[in-house]
Amino acid sequence: MSRSTVLFMGSAPFSLEILQELCALPVTVSAVYTQCPKPAGRGRNLQKNPVHCWAEEQGIPVQTPTNLRALSEQAFPCDALIVAAYGLILPAALLALPRYGGINVHASLLPRWRGAAPAQQAVLAGDKETGITLMRMDSGLDTGPILATQRVPILPDMTTGELLVALAQAGRELIRRELLPLSCLIERARPQPTEGATYAPKISPKEGALQWTQTPLQLERRVRAFAPTPGAWFWCEGKRIKVFRASPLEGVPTQAPGTMLDAQCTIACAEGALRLLEIQPEGKGRMLGTEFLRGHPHLVGRKV
Repeated sequence: MSRSTVLFMGSAPFSLEILQELCALPVTVSAVYTQCPKPAGRGRNLQKNPVHCWAEEQGIPVQTPTNLRALSEQAFPCDALIVAAYGLILPAALLALPRYGGINVHASLLPRWRGAAPAQQAVLAGDKETGITLMRMDSGLDTGPILATQRVPILPDMTTGELLVALAQAGRELIRRELLPLSCLIERARPQPTEGATYAPKISPKEGALQWTQTPLQLERRVRAFAPTPGAWFWCEGKRIKVFRASPLEGVPTQAPGTMLDAQCTIACAEGALRLLEIQPEGKGRMLGTEFLRGHPHLVGRKV
């Protein structure tokens, strides 16, 4: 069997796991395409993402185009494009160039959670499981034929960060087991079901705002869905406080939503309360909710 040549496209930490597994297989990764360096840190210096850094360390050529349309006119000496959380839309003309087209390693069980933020939306919706789908890419948004899947349970206290670690491991196992030979993988393609499709648009930091008129379960899911980034948050005395861990307490609320009920950092909400276990006040490091209240005892009995 001849050695396949692939081109990899990915930008997230999840992508790096897939690239590392791909490089452990009997394939040749001819190049890596990833998003361009972005300003980061206090100095706002341009910083390469982990995919970019690792590929360079391995001696793999790295490209960071901002527009992919021009690539459609080039010759691509590869059998397939392997895509994992790249962050840019691939033109249909580009997908048509390699022999086996584009194969997407998508972090959900399609057709549920098509789009940019499938793990966050799965946690936010309270899904009991999700998974990895190998999908042959077409011109739609994650609408192509399914090649292989692997299920991953979502544990009751799992954050998006923890789920992505589990999904990356499942993705590695799936491509190790199913990717090669590419010809056999493509032959197993089956259309996605027409029912059950949901969409996971890109997450905005403002969506992390905690609304105390929601139920404890809704709020706790939002905390887990936005952990570790961009973080769930609320305003308190004019400063933003991020919440990384919380516990829902159901029952009849004794005070108006948004009221700090006790020194355990418990805030009233609809149909109960939310106890804030780990938070980060603006300009400070992470701390326990109880530690925060020790420095702000006047908040008890007041709305935050």
